[in-house]
Amino acid sequence: MVGVPGWSKGCITCKRRKIKCDEGKPHCRRCSTASKTCEGYATDRIFVNQVGQFRYDEAEALASILRSETTSDLALREPLRLAYQGKTSNIAPIRCLSLEAFQVNICISFTTSRLFLLSSIFQPLLPARSWASDTIETDATSVIYYATCCLSIVFFARIHGLGDNILRDGAVFYGKALRRLNDNLHDPKFSRDPVNIAACHLLGMYEMSVFENGRGWVRHAGGIGRLLEMHGADFFCQEPAKGYFTVSRLPIIAEALLIRRGCFLDQEDWRTKPWTEAPQSKTSLDTILDLMACIPRLREESDALQSIHTHQAAVLAHEYRERLINFLTKLFIWRWHYEHDYPGMAFEVDASHATDASNKSSRCNTLYRTIFSFKQFNAGREPLLYNTALLMIFALATTWQLTDASAQALARIPPQESALSQRTNPLTLPHAYLGTEEVLEENCRSFSFFLQEPHAAAGAMALLLPLRMTYVYSKRKSQQVWLAQIMNGISRTCGFRIFEKLIDFKSFESNWWE
Repeated sequence: MVGVPGWSKGCITCKRRKIKCDEGKPHCRRCSTASKTCEGYATDRIFVNQVGQFRYDEAEALASILRSETTSDLALREPLRLAYQGKTSNIAPIRCLSLEAFQVNICISFTTSRLFLLSSIFQPLLPARSWASDTIETDATSVIYYATCCLSIVFFARIHGLGDNILRDGAVFYGKALRRLNDNLHDPKFSRDPVNIAACHLLGMYEMSVFENGRGWVRHAGGIGRLLEMHGADFFCQEPAKGYFTVSRLPIIAEALLIRRGCFLDQEDWRTKPWTEAPQSKTSLDTILDLMACIPRLREESDALQSIHTHQAAVLAHEYRERLINFLTKLFIWRWHYEHDYPGMAFEVDASHATDASNKSSRCNTLYRTIFSFKQFNAGREPLLYNTALLMIFALATTWQLTDASAQALARIPPQESALSQRTNPLTLPHAYLGTEEVLEENCRSFSFFLQEPHAAAGAMALLLPLRMTYVYSKRKSQQVWLAQIMNGISRTCGFRIFEKLIDFKSFESNWWE
């Protein structure tokens, strides 16, 4: 080595034979000529930390630091050892660089990568300007920054099993976000900023992760709805507002189902105007959400009709049954179009090969021998939402003694619609005897796909309504126990405590948050 007396750059074999090496690469010619195995060349000096290998995963490093009692006192417990030519010498212990100053940024990076930035999952759900880019490019006093920080810190803490200190940091940002949101809504300059909608969505997700009670996320979902109504349907024709509108519809629908009241999203303006400038941008996912937005009003009408005992009750009941059949017909037509648009999207796999967030701590896949997987995340969500809608409509049909609802709906489908596509997926197509049990089994066999990495956390959010409704309408004890295991597993591994609470109340619409 240049500058080091007595250091030869020859190969190890030539050194052992004590002959001059020609230093050929990768093997010297002296060894080849002598039919010797060239053992290569010695490596340079190596500095070895014998305490432990440095962790390059910054998220795990931060989690390790935050678990310690005193971040400022962290230091290497043993000296760094310099290893050279078989000899070691000690170097004085050095203090570790603390990641505390980067805590928020690391938490944001970790959370957005798990929930928002998986383009293959959330596109085209997310707007062209994602929440992450809004957060990065905005100042550190904006509502979107505070909302992202509170969610990211708590989500990070839940995933890594951290204590109360970091959770309190998240609560501080939550308070700042609420105050800034209130200021924005009372300031004409910021009241129509679409990021207020995104902030409400993030704050609702924070409540799902913390889940001290059920009121928080319900109120935020209701707040999103009021913000949308305040802006009007015309406001959401262009990005980024249109993207925020798209991701906000399902929470609004869930809140309407919870309180058993009709949803403004079932109005014609809200089902058409956001797509007037680009009608081709409306997807089958948008269409199934349009249909789901009608269900809260159907449930509200059912409740109202059951309290009517006048001579008009029979006529009103007949009209309501007709609306149910017509709605079920629309669902079946949507399903035929899905089969045509996504041929071969779903396929069966052996359940024993699936490793997801729900079965890391329990044997959750033993109920079914095979499960469904999908080629695309969003395309896989659509049958789940369709099945969730079917479960609610079948429940209403049972209430109104429609024993042949599927057969009646099929009879109203135009022949060109049902002949639109042949079956290309293992998923069930509409048929005259389709009922609750078949839909429940298909949902259960689909859940595992959404809980696999790298989209387990995002998949858990997608399962909130389908998983709860499947649990509500399941009548088999083994199936209920299996679903409870999944919900508990999600709560432990995906950062959202709300899932362990979904088991505690009898029905989705009960006032369990009070």
